[in-house]
Amino acid sequence: MNKTTLRKKIRTQRRELSLEQQQQAAIDLASNLKTSRFLRRHKRIACYLASDGEIETWPIIETLWSLKKQVYLPVISHFPWAPLWFAPFNPDSNMIFNRFGIAEPDVRPDKRITAHGLDLVFLPLVAFDLAGNRIGMGQGYYDRSLQFIKQRKYWRSPLLTGLAHDFQSINKIDSEKWDVPLRYAITDKRFIDFA
Repeated sequence: MNKTTLRKKIRTQRRELSLEQQQQAAIDLASNLKTSRFLRRHKRIACYLASDGEIETWPIIETLWSLKKQVYLPVISHFPWAPLWFAPFNPDSNMIFNRFGIAEPDVRPDKRITAHGLDLVFLPLVAFDLAGNRIGMGQGYYDRSLQFIKQRKYWRSPLLTGLAHDFQSINKIDSEKWDVPLRYAITDKRFIDFA
């Protein structure tokens, strides 16, 4: 199955989940994250606001705030070398909508950081395989913003962690030279370390 067909199939499958199924999956994923002790060593953490049937991230964001972590959300930039910047996000952040209708923190440009300054990035995805390859929405925002990781001999941070419903796991994804692999994936059923 090619990526376009696979993307369409899984996006449809996500959107067909009932509200109760979505809520339970989000709670189960957050529980998998909490019990893993994964968050203890990370301070600056990027997440995202779910859309298009993506697994809901609010339970994770609220957990991060309760643990006094610095939470960031992606903001689309106009720079081709870093199409995503990350803006601080807290409960009283003012929000605006980007061209895709996704809310972003409304902060001055000098308050935004690139992925270089993050310890951990939770990424959205459409599908992933057990080698850590992922298929996103097809725009390449994360891959282009994280290309610097591929230049490093030793990759320490940010740690790239995909969040997904467990059914978004597939056997194999043919990776492209510009794809940046995940280090971890967390689903409503399991925590996966690709190392």
